[in-house]
Amino acid sequence: PLGVELNNYIHIDYHGGLGVSNMMLTHYFYSLDEGTLVMNLPFIKDTITFFKHHYPKRDKNGKILFFPTQSLETYWCPLPVGKECVTNDMPQISRLYAVLDRLLL
Repeated sequence: PLGVELNNYIHIDYHGGLGVSNMMLTHYFYSLDEGTLVMNLPFIKDTITFFKHHYPKRDKNGKILFFPTQSLETYWCPLPVGKECVTNDMPQISRLYAVLDRLLL
């Protein structure tokens, strides 16, 4: 179908926006260019909002449950999505922590 990635290696690789958001924040912290930060904040906000809505499930402690997901191209989630998919992949979680930590500074 149009707009659906069928490549098993990357079909649920969603953390690219977090990488770009992190680079935008890095640029700000090095340049202190507030105009560029203001211009980039909507993208960063929308990236965080995507994760909030795309992964609505929580574990028993109230933490986001990232499933289905995959850990880059190493542990990928075959189609159709099933229980063999990765849960809480480290690349996605570490990028989310990095972006949120910088936003709270």
